[in-house]
Order: sequence, then C-alpha cells, then structure tokens
Amino acid sequence: MPSGSFIRRIGRRVLRQIWYGMQACGLRLAPDWFVRSPLDLKVSRHFLKEDDQSRLLAVCDFACISYSFDIVKFLAVADRQRHEAGCRWLDIAFVAHHADPFPTPHLPDDPVTRANHRSFAHNLALDAAKLFPAAGNVLFFSDRPAFTAYWRQARRRQPLFPVAYDPRRPNFEAPDGAPWYGMVHLRHGDGSLHAPLTVPAVDRSLVDAWLADRMPNPSKVITITLRATPLAPERNSDPAAWQALVDSYRDTDLCFVVLPDYADLYR
Repeated sequence: MPSGSFIRRIGRRVLRQIWYGMQACGLRLAPDWFVRSPLDLKVSRHFLKEDDQSRLLAVCDFACISYSFDIVKFLAVADRQRHEAGCRWLDIAFVAHHADPFPTPHLPDDPVTRANHRSFAHNLALDAAKLFPAAGNVLFFSDRPAFTAYWRQARRRQPLFPVAYDPRRPNFEAPDGAPWYGMVHLRHGDGSLHAPLTVPAVDRSLVDAWLADRMPNPSKVITITLRATPLAPERNSDPAAWQALVDSYRDTDLCFVVLPDYADLYR
C-alpha cells in the first residue's frame, strides 16, 4: 500500500509536468498555481516583498580606502548610519577592480601588490562583514562599470552610505573633513559609542578549541597585536618592549597570544 507522502510526491511530479507542458504552449501560470513542493515553498519565501527602505547600502570602494582594518571601522560607521536611519539591514558592496592597486605602490616593500590585493580584499573585507549582525546582501564587484549600473538602480530605491558617493568620482571624505572610516564618526548624536561588532559563534568556538589545546587556563588570555607596516613606520610596535612586558608576567597565570601584523602574511 503506497504511503501518503509517496502519493503526494507522484502527484506533484505529474502536476509539474503538466505545468511545464502548459508553459511550452505559451500559457504563463505561476508555479504556486499547482501543489507546491517544499523547495517551492522555501524559495517563494525568499521572494516575499521587503521594503527597500529597510536596507541601507554601504559602498566600500577600494579606490578610497586602503586594504587594512580601516574596512572594519568604515563598516561600523555605516552600521551606525543604518541604525540612525531606522533600517533593518546593512547591504554592503565592495568595489575592487582587477587592475588595483592604483596608483602603483610608492613603497617597494608595501605588502599590497597587484598580485595579492584580491587576497587582502577577500580576507579582510568579506570576513569583516561577518562581524555585523545586521549585514544583509554582501556583494563584491571587480568591474566598475558593472557596479555603476547596479549603483544607479540601488540609489533610486534604498538609502546609501556615503550619501554623496559617486563611483565615477569616489570620495570618502565626510563633511567635517575627516574620512568616513575615522573613529570620530562612531559616536551617536548623544555621544554614546556605536559598537556593533559581534564575533560569530562558530568563530568563537574555533578560538575556544585552539586555546583549550594550548593554554592551561584559557580564561586568562591577553592578546597583543603587533603593528608592522612601511606606512608611517614610526607608529609600528616595538617587539622588544612587548616581549619585556610578557616576560614580566612569566610567573603569573596570565597567558599571552601575540598576533603579527596581517600584512606579514604576504611578505
């Protein structure tokens, strides 16, 4: 005796074949006119109309911003704008042409080159988007004309950040003269700091597992991030000074994790 689910599957298959035949004959009927499969139901929910005004589009243009953790600060400022505009989602569009970086790096030891800049963009930018719970659509454009066509459509239906952005003449300077990725823009009008970053649970579990495997007491961990870049080298970290700090706590239950500059991965 065939089960009810088996009969329903056969019925849906027959009805879908009829629907395909009617489509071939020029009759245009919506797929949900027939009995819908679980996949039809799932996809149809994705097409439910959502108010575009509930989505703010932030454009992170690598013609204006460096391949650095300034990306995180820029997205945090964009998320503050989203919050103040009353939008639910933060859509993000990264623009990094295959011919970048441009102009040619002026420092011979600059870690960002034409060969590796896409790795910087993907590993820093796309991963940074995961830190923002409100992140919605995350797009990566390597072709400026294609992005410009998308931007022209998007600006008609949803708020943008930066408001005065134009892909033909991009400018990331705020009205006060400071760049949009500056820390000064992370404060609300009442002076409170907007700090939306949240590490995904799966990433936290990986860190916890790594610490448990290497640290006797992972509840007392201090991280040290070293800065080492040819850009403004006077601001770089002094490894010897940090090592002296670590050594001074050698007989305590503190554990230190030293993180090298991300750019060191590509030297």
